[in-house]
Amino acid sequence: MKKFIFNFVSWVIIFSCTFGLVIGLSLVFTTSTVVGHSMDNSLKEGQLLIIQKEFINYEYGDIVLTKKLKLKDGYDSIVKRIIGLPGDEIEIIDGKLYINGEEKYESYIKENMEKESYKKVKLKKNEVYLMGDNRNHSYDSRDLGPIKISKLVGKVIFIRM
Repeated sequence: MKKFIFNFVSWVIIFSCTFGLVIGLSLVFTTSTVVGHSMDNSLKEGQLLIIQKEFINYEYGDIVLTKKLKLKDGYDSIVKRIIGLPGDEIEIIDGKLYINGEEKYESYIKENMEKESYKKVKLKKNEVYLMGDNRNHSYDSRDLGPIKISKLVGKVIFIRM
């Protein structure tokens, strides 16, 4: 009988630890799948992303997933790159990106932007500016405006090829 009780208690402990680990990880991480081509060549349609949801210090160049937004294509979230951080001034003149008055070189973009210009935007302390790497085929902050940091699910930390 002692052996049965020991085995039962062992299984309860193992199950409880496993359950706790799974719940804990789900609070910190989530997954998403890339849909579309707005992040070509960095991300490809169908790739699996692991997103860190907590304990994040967002930086320039981070790829992030947004929470529910009102989008025109029926989707409710987007995966884009952080181009501007709180307090930045973002301006696009003749297809060139300027952050705080300095032209920004971006090695990750698929192709140069078509000769477009957008009004200068000053980000508030709780906003970021997001753009897709496939600039000529991306629905992003140029269309949506700045995104509140509270609307970010988190930062992509792993991409399954």
